[in-house]
Amino acid sequence: EPYTSNRFDYYPLGLIVEGQNETIEYFEFKIQEDADDPEIWTCEVTLIDAGHDPVVLSGDTHVSVIEGMWGAPDKRHDFSDDIVDWYERGPWVMEFVWSKRGWLQHASIERWNKDE
Repeated sequence: EPYTSNRFDYYPLGLIVEGQNETIEYFEFKIQEDADDPEIWTCEVTLIDAGHDPVVLSGDTHVSVIEGMWGAPDKRHDFSDDIVDWYERGPWVMEFVWSKRGWLQHASIERWNKDE
């Protein structure tokens, strides 16, 4: 079934991978437990970016850590339950979902095309 839906759920790893035409285009890392999706476990991920020290993304990561590294997000949307920040990083866009108190809930990276 994953091959027909182009989605691979690695619940014990806290990871979802999606793609098309045998090319990976999306990774999502579940950092905090989610009552809406209790099957997927949580994980910690190390973010490595040239010119910066590695940063462990965990439930203890505050929005100020990413803003201190990359500055203000390229785009921010304040929803009723959470805040979503987007950072353009070359051919990828990083998305961080924060609680209203600024703690990381999940992070994802997606290949994107500016021209679309």
